[in-house]
Amino acid sequence: TDSLGTVLNQKFYNGFGDLFILSILPLINGDILYTGYAEFQPFPVREDVYALRTDILLNAPPPISIISQNYTLPKVFNLDFYPNPFNINALIKYKISKTSHIKLSLYDLQGKEVKVLVNEYKNTGNYDLIFNAENLSSGVYYLVMFSSERIILTRKIVLIK
Repeated sequence: TDSLGTVLNQKFYNGFGDLFILSILPLINGDILYTGYAEFQPFPVREDVYALRTDILLNAPPPISIISQNYTLPKVFNLDFYPNPFNINALIKYKISKTSHIKLSLYDLQGKEVKVLVNEYKNTGNYDLIFNAENLSSGVYYLVMFSSERIILTRKIVLIK
């Protein structure tokens, strides 16, 4: 996407289940790394972690190997942003099902941390935060939730002034 969120290039990858992207990381050489998990049906639901590396045109090489894990990812976090796109103020809602050190940060498209919104231990519960972007320029940003220094969730947000 460009800085206004317009889709410039799009590719579809077929899978046997639902793929959930948890993070998108631009790499120095222009490649893009996507990580997340996949849910497979029928019951019992099986979840596998994946990482997909593409070039700048979203071309992915064939997989070299797949490592199966015998555990599932706990779904203990949730992150929502309303409205999106937004103008100046927005509501961030997040859920924590396990007491953790939480960091919510805002990043620009170059990967520069623009603002830290939360950086503290949080108890189990639901939290609301009013986000004011008065000092930011219009464009696309990424809201990233960390727990114990790991990226847990990422949301693309668009600021239109």
